[in-house]
Amino acid sequence: MATYVVTAKATGQEVYRYSAESPIEWQSMEFATHDHTALPAEPTEPVSPPSVYGGRRVLTIREFYRLFSDQERVTVWAAMKGNVALEDFYRVLTADPDVHLDDPAMPVGLGFLEQAGILGAGRAAEILNG
Repeated sequence: MATYVVTAKATGQEVYRYSAESPIEWQSMEFATHDHTALPAEPTEPVSPPSVYGGRRVLTIREFYRLFSDQERVTVWAAMKGNVALEDFYRVLTADPDVHLDDPAMPVGLGFLEQAGILGAGRAAEILNG
């Protein structure tokens, strides 16, 4: 949605502002007598979604598992059967009682799950965000 500045063509004076999807011709502020100019949108910085665990980068295994949806966990368990690379990732992940989201193996393992279609596009990054 844009903010429009209405100026009188005769004087160049601003007479009104409004927000809308497109310019609207108002009574006594017709397009013939008034310019309706959209203000440039201010750039916004991308906002990361809030972390479930307050930004902690070390989670318990249970907390880590809860970053996945129920369906994602079931799909991972099913895919792990007979997949040596996935089994190895799981063993490394559970060798320690804590999961370190900054571990260099983490984006590789989660990226593998995403590339294999086990996780949806973008989910690896979301999970790594905690």
